[in-house]
Amino acid sequence: MNMSKIASVLLIFVIAATAQSPQKNRVPVLHSQNSFGYAPNEEGQLTFFSTYTRYTSVGASDPPSEGWTAAVLAQEFKTHDNGGECCWTRITVTKLQFVVGKDTEYKKRWEIRDVIGDEGKIDYDFYRILTYGCCGDNPIYHYYGLENGKEIYNSVVPILSVSVANSHIPSRYIAAQEERKEHAPVVIQYGTEEKVLRRYQLKYPDDDYMLDQLTFAVPDEEKKHLKVVERECDEGATMDIFERNRDPVKPWLALDPDPIRGFSLQLTFRSHRTILLPVEHDQVALDKVRLPAGFEVTEIAGDK
Repeated sequence: MNMSKIASVLLIFVIAATAQSPQKNRVPVLHSQNSFGYAPNEEGQLTFFSTYTRYTSVGASDPPSEGWTAAVLAQEFKTHDNGGECCWTRITVTKLQFVVGKDTEYKKRWEIRDVIGDEGKIDYDFYRILTYGCCGDNPIYHYYGLENGKEIYNSVVPILSVSVANSHIPSRYIAAQEERKEHAPVVIQYGTEEKVLRRYQLKYPDDDYMLDQLTFAVPDEEKKHLKVVERECDEGATMDIFERNRDPVKPWLALDPDPIRGFSLQLTFRSHRTILLPVEHDQVALDKVRLPAGFEVTEIAGDK
């Protein structure tokens, strides 16, 4: 069957998803279309596909009311069977759209088209898109800021988060970028939900040192101040920092001007080698890093 005949037997069923809301509540309504059918893949074989849109409310927990403002993330997905000798079903995130609604209308704040990835979900203050690894390669996690849709972090492991309790200090996030080529260094990204503040490049002697895990290492004397929680399903870890100094009259007020310290970033490689990068004064303390022969770590520019 040639391509023109294949195209002629393409079957598509479209479902228009609509919703009605009482006018008195003035709730914004979004509309989407779902579709499925058969289309030729790269080898010219007919394979089944479907597309659908998922809506996620972002930061809106109160019930709708007059003049209510809502933020919604619309995520368009496409699933398709690969066909051929190796049959598998792939879910691809094809478009992201962040919209803000007031009264009976939604207005688009930002949109990303032609997104490449296999899974998508909200994670911390980001939208995370995961691209699976192949043939022994690490997966790649892309983290897009919910405020503007900009990709902030690119990592081969789930990012870590650091929060300082009872403070207005923004959470810190740590990621590890690793290019898929020989002797490519690991780049540690350290920053906030808005941008990468610092980058640290770790060079190692050969490709046996592909990164396997990134987590926290906390010495015993700091454990009463630093609480680490491993997330389920190998989704990284979070750390809460409880202030070492407090106001004796108002103990809920923190007095520590330098709380992000006293722990290390622990990098574990597939060769089972472990590297520790101590964190002091809200940055990696390069003068305290102890590395095996052939390793080197340097600081490179962060985002402006």
